[in-house]
Amino acid sequence: MKILALDPGQSFGWAISGAVNVNTGVNTAQYFVENYLARIGGSVALCGAWDLTPCKGFGERFNILAQLVESQKDSLSSIIYEVAPGLRGMASVWHLGYRAIVLAAADRIGVPMIEVNPSTWKRDVIGNGQASKDEIRAYAVKSYGVDPTAPQDAIDALCILARGIEAS
Repeated sequence: MKILALDPGQSFGWAISGAVNVNTGVNTAQYFVENYLARIGGSVALCGAWDLTPCKGFGERFNILAQLVESQKDSLSSIIYEVAPGLRGMASVWHLGYRAIVLAAADRIGVPMIEVNPSTWKRDVIGNGQASKDEIRAYAVKSYGVDPTAPQDAIDALCILARGIEAS
């Protein structure tokens, strides 16, 4: 059972269970930050983040995201997506666009997309729905062995993944 967790933040955080290598089928070198290995229970997980700011508009961003989802179609059992309530302006537009593309890609490959609120996963994983970024990072480093220099969005995605694994 492979789960993909996504955290659309300043960079686009992602984590996938049961993976030590992810080939997205798209050349993402200019957006790529780095991959980080972690352990959630007995499962190996891979997480990372993409800096999508160099992308030219919605189309390029959405293409990269859709290809990430669709590249995992043979083994993916679910996608967990962090919703971001209360966004305004362009942040809201980008987030709605990302959500729509993940939902469409999940539908195309026949995989359910589960949405989770930030305060819910923080409460379930860390025990505090209002946990700070520093608390989340410290928890992930201690509990999952992730590199402490990993981007925050990758760490958030890893914790969202942990919640998904524990819930399944």
